[in-house]
Amino acid sequence: MKRFTEIVVGFLAMTTLLALLSGGLINAFQIYIWSAVCTLGVGLIFWLVIWGITGSIFLSLINNIHSKYQKNSKNEPSIPPDQSALTTYVDQSRRSGYSDSQIKEMLKSKGWSDEDIGQAVSSPINASS
Repeated sequence: MKRFTEIVVGFLAMTTLLALLSGGLINAFQIYIWSAVCTLGVGLIFWLVIWGITGSIFLSLINNIHSKYQKNSKNEPSIPPDQSALTTYVDQSRRSGYSDSQIKEMLKSKGWSDEDIGQAVSSPINASS
């Protein structure tokens, strides 16, 4: 099915290109027909190969662009600046060997609210550490 899709996409791309270069869609189809008839079918095999290669290149370019777009548009959680600093602090404290309960106590003693502490400790950024 993939090969068939590549051939169809290549056919559409090459037909468009031939129509532009030869002066119209009818002229493009005449080129296809005469190249197949005059070469006893060898021209048709040539065109099938060209369509397959063109379609393969075209589809791989589309897939590359699509995958780059998906990588760039991943939904990353937006963290307010003060929450970002708190999340960084929690991450650094964990790397220093403090447990979550010790970190929570230190933050409470510094005046942070339970809600902010809970969000920072359960943040997806810190959950991966």
